[in-house]
Amino acid sequence: MEAKHVRRALAVALMGVVSVTAAQAADLSISQFRVRGPSGGNDEFVELFNGAYAMGEGIGNWDGHRLLKSQYEIHAPILDQPAAALLKDLKQRGLLEDTLVVWTTEFGRMPTFQVGANGRDHNPKGFTVWLAGAGVKRATSYGETDEFGYQAAVNPSSVYELHATILHLLGLDHERLSFSHNGAEQRLTFVHGRVINDVLA
Repeated sequence: MEAKHVRRALAVALMGVVSVTAAQAADLSISQFRVRGPSGGNDEFVELFNGAYAMGEGIGNWDGHRLLKSQYEIHAPILDQPAAALLKDLKQRGLLEDTLVVWTTEFGRMPTFQVGANGRDHNPKGFTVWLAGAGVKRATSYGETDEFGYQAAVNPSSVYELHATILHLLGLDHERLSFSHNGAEQRLTFVHGRVINDVLA
């Protein structure tokens, strides 16, 4: 059975995907979140979301505009142990080899302080994403920012390329997968993107 803080982290994170009451949150486990997939098989989708903006800027989220250091010192330990526990749990159950774990964000943070605050503004030019599990090369780093952490400088990749890579790992060709939007067939990667083969096992 998962540690209590891990069960709660999973439960709270899953509230947007699966209806769960706060009282039920203490007794949940990963294995309870199996949904019937379109093929009739059991597909699992687990979304761990850390940070509700409704709680206020930087309180229950990573929006460190005002006080980045003190806010992140609170949030990092909350997220660190459950993240490690999730990977360990998946591996112990033999699920990691068939599960893709995507740890991502919308953007990074600027390397300089934000005007009038002790926080940092959004930075779409350089941020970290990590992948683990099915089809991903282990212990690999791909790309890096410049010396200031301002923008990607070595092997820069786009969000389109990240999406193309995730779709590839899920067995989908991003150039063939499309959806109807405003009367036009569109791709999730629009007209961009390539699979980042260097991160594949």
